[in-house]
Amino acid sequence: MNALEIEEVIPALAEQPFDADEFPFAFIKALDAKEMILRRANRGAA
Repeated sequence: MNALEIEEVIPALAEQPFDADEFPFAFIKALDAKEMILRRANRGAA
């Protein structure tokens, strides 16, 4: 993902209602992370 793509997804993410529990996962997903990273984050593993 390049800087221009990130510049497009961050404002879209910022427009969504803020949920402190879900934000980290929405942020990772918005940056086009692989599903494995999302599963690990959900489990609390880094």
